[in-house]
Amino acid sequence: MLGLANGTATNSLAINVSNAAMTATANSFTANEGTGFTNQVLAHFTDANAAAVAGDFTASINWGDGDIADTGTVVVNVNGGFDVLGSHTYEHAGNDTLSVVITALAARSRRWPRRPTSTRPR
Repeated sequence: MLGLANGTATNSLAINVSNAAMTATANSFTANEGTGFTNQVLAHFTDANAAAVAGDFTASINWGDGDIADTGTVVVNVNGGFDVLGSHTYEHAGNDTLSVVITALAARSRRWPRRPTSTRPR
């Protein structure tokens, strides 16, 4: 802006840019006691940001059986959105509550509890 005496004025405006919405669903599966599984799809999610890529997200998995949390692998789903993959072995039969926390680089996160059933082989 120029004034009458060639002066200038500056104005600033603070804006808040919100993250695009994320939605997720848990994937149901059955595990067998003592038998490991690899790259099991644990959750599927979408992000309203059309420019999002798998590398924009991290996933943490709590298996619910007392083992330490693992880092999941986030991959593109060919039908749209992203999947969280995990590998684990449940040592004992029972019902465990598995949870997955997906975090975007901008630090928003979603949590989906899941209760897989581990069965004792006969």
